[in-house]
Amino acid sequence: MPMDTLFGIMAVSLNSSKSLDKDIVAGLCLTNMTNTTDPADYTMHVRRGILEVLPQIPDNPEFTVTAESLVWKKVVLGKLDPQEAVSEGDIVVANADPQELYKFLALFK
Repeated sequence: MPMDTLFGIMAVSLNSSKSLDKDIVAGLCLTNMTNTTDPADYTMHVRRGILEVLPQIPDNPEFTVTAESLVWKKVVLGKLDPQEAVSEGDIVVANADPQELYKFLALFK
């Protein structure tokens, strides 16, 4: 599944009422995308009920998630528990407590 499709799924599944008063900028670094034409780094910005995704790491994200693309896809699609992925080391959260990632992902249910 292409990353653009995954981000489209995220945008559609964003709970606008939960995220209406949010302004969260998160970075996403996909470790296995270096030999592809797809970007390896993304900005995910939830602002006033809308998800904007850009192909770059933001300057000052609230947190940055590092994972392989398949792990991130499984988490977003609900096939892998994010807490399990973090505890197993499959996802690394930088610049914040992993709770911030869990709160961010809870906006997409």
